[in-house]
Amino acid sequence: MASVSPPLLLPSFLHGTEGEVRRAAHVEGARCGEAWRNEGVIRLPHASRSCPPDACIVLHPGAPLSPDRPAWRLYLIAEVLEGLCEALDWRDSFAVSDAYEAACRETPWGALYAVAAQEAPRSAERTASRLRALARFWPSLEAGRYGLERSEDLSLEEVVRAACGWALEAWSPGVAPVRSRVDSAAERMSRATREACLDMLARELPHALAHLKDPTPYRSWSDPAVVRARLDALAPDAFDRLSGGCPADLLAWLHAWGRQHALS
Repeated sequence: MASVSPPLLLPSFLHGTEGEVRRAAHVEGARCGEAWRNEGVIRLPHASRSCPPDACIVLHPGAPLSPDRPAWRLYLIAEVLEGLCEALDWRDSFAVSDAYEAACRETPWGALYAVAAQEAPRSAERTASRLRALARFWPSLEAGRYGLERSEDLSLEEVVRAACGWALEAWSPGVAPVRSRVDSAAERMSRATREACLDMLARELPHALAHLKDPTPYRSWSDPAVVRARLDALAPDAFDRLSGGCPADLLAWLHAWGRQHALS
């Protein structure tokens, strides 16, 4: 007998037109802020609705879906975060945002949002937590339809490849199924030492260099020994921000290094 995926429950406020959901998400953020101020905890919403199997869950504002068409707009969790931080006058906003993400990762919708949004930090540790949460809720998410930029009919595997394929390539390369690569990447990232991260970054940095408009000033970066030495000289916090191997973070670091050394 074929297994039946459990129904996917989403917070009720996430369904509607873009304007409706944006306003409701901001109100939800204010509610979360009040709970944080009074209790020091994140209180997730209680009201939820079952998402029909054929409904598109929109993960990016660039999805080809009219803003006036009612839909599940998961990307507007970002508006909850803004409302939450505003309610607290932006005090300790990084710690509050981290606490909100950690609480949300205990739900299928929060785990999906954390992977799709890929908000900083994208360290090895944080990305491992996101992938593990996604893996835990995979059965209830894999039957869904998802919308990213220029598409509103993606599978969960396609979303993972688009949003964090970089993590799979860096930590679990190969042709194994996406689901098993998520597991292995999360496991390797969660126990990665600084030395393991250095090895991975030395491998991945040349791929990041290929995205530079003019990589000529960075010729010395093609030497793995030079790359390792420069990475190893970073302070722990700076190194941690790069430790996941996200190309966007590596490019930002390369540009900053170039400006510091008057290369561009």
